[in-house]
Amino acid sequence: MTLPALPGSEVEYELGSGGMGTTYAARRVSDGIRVAVKTLDLSKAEDWKSVELFEREAEVLRGIDLPGVPSYIDSFTIGESGYALVQELAGGTPMHELAAQQAMSIAAVRDVAEQVLAILIGLQKMRPPIVHRDIKPANLVMSDDGTIRLVDFGAVKAAWDEAIGGGSTVVGTFGYMAPEQFRGSASLATDLYGLGATLLHLLTARDPSDFEVEQLRIQFRDVVNLPEELTDWLERMLEPHEEYRFQSAEEALSALRKPPAETSLEPLPGRSRVEVEHGPGTAAMTVRAPWFKNKLAGSALLFGAAWTSICALIGAASLAGGSGGVAAGSFFMASLGVWVSMATLDAMSARYQATFDSERWSFMRRSLIRRSEVEGPIDDFLRASKRDTGTRVGGRVIHEVSLETKSDSQAMRAGLSDFELKWVSDWLNEQSARVGRGEQVQLTPPAAHAAEETTEQSEKTILESATVETHR
Repeated sequence: MTLPALPGSEVEYELGSGGMGTTYAARRVSDGIRVAVKTLDLSKAEDWKSVELFEREAEVLRGIDLPGVPSYIDSFTIGESGYALVQELAGGTPMHELAAQQAMSIAAVRDVAEQVLAILIGLQKMRPPIVHRDIKPANLVMSDDGTIRLVDFGAVKAAWDEAIGGGSTVVGTFGYMAPEQFRGSASLATDLYGLGATLLHLLTARDPSDFEVEQLRIQFRDVVNLPEELTDWLERMLEPHEEYRFQSAEEALSALRKPPAETSLEPLPGRSRVEVEHGPGTAAMTVRAPWFKNKLAGSALLFGAAWTSICALIGAASLAGGSGGVAAGSFFMASLGVWVSMATLDAMSARYQATFDSERWSFMRRSLIRRSEVEGPIDDFLRASKRDTGTRVGGRVIHEVSLETKSDSQAMRAGLSDFELKWVSDWLNEQSARVGRGEQVQLTPPAAHAAEETTEQSEKTILESATVETHR
């Protein structure tokens, strides 16, 4: 590729190109400063609208003096068929390239959000206010030290015109455009939609246009695990009706920085088998084994043992008497007793433990019969929820806690009451959210609860849990 000769600059390489022009990285001959030179080739322009847009971009940039926007340096004509706009070079990596490698952490995306909102606040405080109208990962450049800079003000023309009473033009990038942009309209809330779509891309490494949409709303809640307050904030940024969106970058930043409530969990029953503890930067929840908290569970264990013994004796006697068919049937019936005993013992002795630290989570189930453990990086933990197992015992619906990760799901029942199951799922989500915000996980100790019937209810579910778990 042959690089062009530009007056006063030594072109180093191409940064990007479009239908009517190209942007180059160059070094200014007079002082050696590295610059970005955006050129427009009139021979490729379909009409004078592109020239007007180019000139308007130069005019807008000339009046911007913000740390997050590369400084305007110069603009000039190139021969008889070209224009050039010179800016300070925003050194770093465009964020769409970073998002193509992997999804970013919640803490990193929050930092991006705060930096971009700070830039937008500066633009919105100008007179007239500046609306970029093309906020997207490709127009955000991250330097090696993590600083974000906003580039490419080529779409700013329509917003400027509207501010001074002129016409409007449909500009932007599909997937990042607010619905009002398709009508050729823009307001201070328009860039917030673009930023919201950008943050969603960074969190998921997926283009916003790939998500399901219902009534113009991007459906992302089931795709990415976020703290509840951050989910609500992002949903408002992506609100399709601009009047219900944040009305300014300042309002959005204030809401983002609002500290979440310490905890929304109600106290547990005083006799609950759920325990939580913490160490330096870790939090663990343990659900103790129920053992003989329920008389029916003990009765089922004794029944299984007695049934097995009786059937085994009958089988042995039948085998000794030469009745092979009766013996086979008896031994089969004895195996059912073993199955009932083992399943009951497994449920009675099951102990669960979930642990969180700043980087990883783990979930373990251990009983006298079997042990299982799964773990993974904190970003793989999606959500915990109380769900209906689809099974009813004695007319009562059996619920469990489902822990969903990016690769599979785990279930926890442990003979807990519905209240305790809901509490456990909320605690798991809260700890995951705290890690996502870059906070330390927090101890939320159980406390006495007025409703002692909750504990009594949990004791009634132990045998029911054993019955259901044998079908898993």
